[in-house]
Amino acid sequence: MSGLASGGAAFRKIRSLGRFSVTEAAAGYLVVIYLLKGFEEGGRDLSRLQRKWGHVQWLFSGFSSALLRTARRAQARRAWYKAVAFWSWYADFSGDTQKALRNLYFCARQSESSGRKKELAAALLAWRVVSLHEPYDSEARTTSVRLARTLAKQAEQDGNASAAQQWWAQLLEIAPQDREALDRFRSLTVRWQIASSGYLRKTGDLETFLAHVSPDYYSQCAAAAVLLDMHKPVDAEACALRAINQQPTPLALSLLFTSRIVSGQYASAIDALQVLIKASGLPAVQVQALEELLSTPEAEGLDDHSICEIAASRLGEEVAPSLLLHLQSRNLNDALACLSNRISPAIKRRVSADLLLRTGRHLLQVGETASALRIFVLNADLPGVREALSLLLEEQPPNTPRKLLSDLGGPDEIWIGCVALAEYHLSKLNADETLHALCQLSGLPRETFRLMYPTVKGRLADVVRQLCKGGELSPVQMAQLAELLLSWISEPAQENLRSASFRLLCEELSSPGRHSPAAQLRESVLREGYFDHYEERWHGLTFRPWDSPYAWCSCSLEYFKRISQLRVSENVPVSGSLKTRLGFKALFVEHGRQADVLLTYALLKERPEYDLANGFLFSHVVYWFVRHWMPSNNVPSVCLTDEALEYLNATVSNHEDVGVCVTRFFQQEHASRSNEFDSENPIDVLLAAFDFMGSAFVAAPQYRAFIASMFGGRLKHNSLAHRCFEVLFDAEFREICMTALRLQAPKSPAAIASARAVEAGTDILLIGHTEAGTGLGRNFRMLARALEGQDHRLTELGYGANAKEFSEALRQWHEDCRGTPVIVAAVNAHDIPELFIKDRYGVLLDCPVVGFFLWETSMAPQVQRLGISLVDEIWVPTTYVREVYSRFGHVELVGKGLEFAEDEKRQGAPQACTTFLCFFDFHSSIERKNPLAAVLAFQKAFAGITDVELTLKTSEVVPDHPSNSHRHWEKVLEASHDDPRIKIIVERLTDEEMQALLARAHCVLSLHRAEGFSYLLADAVGAGIPVVATRYSGNTDFCTEENSYGVGYDLVPVKAGGGYWETDRSFWAEPHIDSAARQLRCVYEDYAEALRRAQVGRNSIRAKYDMAAFSSRLRERLAAIKMKAKYDYVIN
Repeated sequence: MSGLASGGAAFRKIRSLGRFSVTEAAAGYLVVIYLLKGFEEGGRDLSRLQRKWGHVQWLFSGFSSALLRTARRAQARRAWYKAVAFWSWYADFSGDTQKALRNLYFCARQSESSGRKKELAAALLAWRVVSLHEPYDSEARTTSVRLARTLAKQAEQDGNASAAQQWWAQLLEIAPQDREALDRFRSLTVRWQIASSGYLRKTGDLETFLAHVSPDYYSQCAAAAVLLDMHKPVDAEACALRAINQQPTPLALSLLFTSRIVSGQYASAIDALQVLIKASGLPAVQVQALEELLSTPEAEGLDDHSICEIAASRLGEEVAPSLLLHLQSRNLNDALACLSNRISPAIKRRVSADLLLRTGRHLLQVGETASALRIFVLNADLPGVREALSLLLEEQPPNTPRKLLSDLGGPDEIWIGCVALAEYHLSKLNADETLHALCQLSGLPRETFRLMYPTVKGRLADVVRQLCKGGELSPVQMAQLAELLLSWISEPAQENLRSASFRLLCEELSSPGRHSPAAQLRESVLREGYFDHYEERWHGLTFRPWDSPYAWCSCSLEYFKRISQLRVSENVPVSGSLKTRLGFKALFVEHGRQADVLLTYALLKERPEYDLANGFLFSHVVYWFVRHWMPSNNVPSVCLTDEALEYLNATVSNHEDVGVCVTRFFQQEHASRSNEFDSENPIDVLLAAFDFMGSAFVAAPQYRAFIASMFGGRLKHNSLAHRCFEVLFDAEFREICMTALRLQAPKSPAAIASARAVEAGTDILLIGHTEAGTGLGRNFRMLARALEGQDHRLTELGYGANAKEFSEALRQWHEDCRGTPVIVAAVNAHDIPELFIKDRYGVLLDCPVVGFFLWETSMAPQVQRLGISLVDEIWVPTTYVREVYSRFGHVELVGKGLEFAEDEKRQGAPQACTTFLCFFDFHSSIERKNPLAAVLAFQKAFAGITDVELTLKTSEVVPDHPSNSHRHWEKVLEASHDDPRIKIIVERLTDEEMQALLARAHCVLSLHRAEGFSYLLADAVGAGIPVVATRYSGNTDFCTEENSYGVGYDLVPVKAGGGYWETDRSFWAEPHIDSAARQLRCVYEDYAEALRRAQVGRNSIRAKYDMAAFSSRLRERLAAIKMKAKYDYVIN
């Protein structure tokens, strides 16, 4: 591993695996060098990498991102030393010192507040890094000095001379002239040199050792320390005396004191101790030596002044078990009260319950009631102390407990005191005061919760359990208790639970369940049909019952991945048949339990390492599947089998009084946190449940399958858990949230009479293709013009908007609706399901939806059937399209509304050359537009004639387009290659340029196989231009024998080779080339007749497709839809 960490080898190794991004590989490398080399050497390794590769932008960005991400993650986990290291590296590597310094300040202050050695070391490192970047920051310098001194002295107290020497050395780096640091560092250095010299490896070397020790002060002190370590107290005493003769320092005196204690000379030790006290040298005394002295009868020789001095010093707390007895026996009551007030929760563990009781009672006898109360409160968990506290409080005024709380010292004491007083009040059945005592914890810094909660959580749980079980609390008080407990959830989880994104997630997850019955039916249709629709729509796949089950898995995973980009993965539609196929039993695991197809596929694909002989294999495997594999593959929880859900949601322990349960899933989730999480503690379980909601569930909504069971299946009304929901969320959102989490059955919205809606007009949302230059775009603009009106409020929404923008726009429109909402979708029928998929909040489910459809082949393909079933009504522009869809749904022929320029009437025959114009577009299927037939008919009609011209116009050439699978375009090029009369225009023209091109044509030719309507032919007829067109499909509504030249055809099966979804029952026309050639000659030979027909067509089409008449027809349909909505839909 050391080889991996050097020279960037780890980064290259991780990156070479191929599954990781640059940032992920960089993060892995950084963790390796941090673990193997630590802060100093790791920083140097990173600097070498930066110097060599810093000019490579993608590598520089990847490492900067990895440093930032790892620093933030360590900070969130309160791994302060690691966070400081990575923020320091980030500042050096990225140059963004301001961001790094802000976070270093935060880490320094947070880690320092804990008081533990590891966190103090992190704080010192943070302040030193700050000093490097901000050399004039006085806070950083003074705090660094203080922390280094504290750590050095703690190391000496612990007997760790090596660590103490390192801390003193760091202090000298910051403050080179610090006298104490110089003395201690020199002494420890000499001590180390002497101890490592080897003279004392054998007892016989003692004289040689003493002869080699230098007579100076530092050497004698160091020799005394080494001799004490080697249990040579007499010789150590001699060295200490020689050092005292030179410099009577506290260090030398403490060595003399310790050596006399070790040798049993307690009376002489007392003399040394009293000299130390007069010299203010108590901090140098070893705790163990002083404690040994106080436990001997000779300690009676200490005068009262010395005893009081010891009690007043820091050592007093350390030797409290022995010192308390001396203070009581001598009636040094002031010192006793002072010391008892300073006994911290950490020290009290070394003091017996009997001694604490004895001390408290003594203080009561001498009138120190406050000090006695304090001792009893802070030790109420010990046997007998709680009873003494109860008896004492009963004799005090009623406000004594509250006053006592205000007099307690640090947050740790307040924690213990609040719990003790809550227990007391609860024993007196005083719920008000119990809650008041507990609620004092809410104002304490959050850091204290992490430190103190584990020490008192068992007692807290008993209090909370009894409060909830007894039903003593009013709803307001229960809410106060809930608010207190919620403040202990992790900060990231709290932020998530109160965030707008969590609200949107719950709204999305709950939307299907909150709709009207009609909408729920539509949602069911979408769920059952969308997977098959998707596979056929995008992959051309139609599954058969005998297909490989693992092929289903592979396709399903691609489907889940794609659709989870449009909506939350938990709401991806999964049909009953798909769930059944994925849920087939496929692999025996243990004790009659079997893995389904999807779980087996995951195991074969990922091959997680598990002991196959483990008796709990199924438990481990299924937990791995739902906790890791499902979220990473966007698999919704509906794909879990009933057996897996029943197993994971099985209750292990039930805390009914609080309203939470521990399930197998919950137990597995916290298995690695057994030291923090107690499944028998209801507060632990409650906090963990809400923390899970605010963290894991937000990251992977599939976990909602396990949340309801954490609260007992359905949230118990008036339970503490229920009150927590009330505190967290307002009433409106609470219903949404609990529905989303399946904590309650969805409430059906109340039906509202539509009479009010009818009077208020209609809110119309028009969805379609907004881009210009396409027939679909023109449909959209035409409908927008026709739907505008005084009693209609029209809003437009582009089909191409991404899912987030689309769903937000839908929701906003629906919220703003003042009347009956109606949605008109001007898209193809096979695109309708995607609108519903992008609608994350179910607006389309809850509103009448009209589809304005066009289609070309004689039968709507299977891929359109789902879209047809999702709309309430189909509007079509032609009789032909009505016949296509009438067998599948309710169809209304509404026509179109066209606008034509007032062109001058065409006069006479062409002067020089007769121009025929044929339009087509690859994206509208070149096979359907059939330009090859136009070329062949033109050449057959005008063989040997030169004053004719055929212009083929297309916007772009896409040879690999699915509709060109039969090489139609290549055949057109081949047929027209040697004919100079045929011109091909491949260019995208503006609407004005298109109109100009059309105006120059003498005749428009369309030998299409099928048209839903054909704007080209309609524009030509409306402009009075002669038209030769296939006498089939949508154009026959306005192209008749009286106004145009029809071409005969044969109906043939559609074989479009991918351009269209083929079906055995779908047909289109194969126009007759001979018939087309004859009609072209008719136009050429008698252009006056052609113009006459065109004029008839011009007049008829303008009357037939008048915009005002079209708008009137749409209004009639909208009125009918509004009346139907009165009974079928609920207006929310």
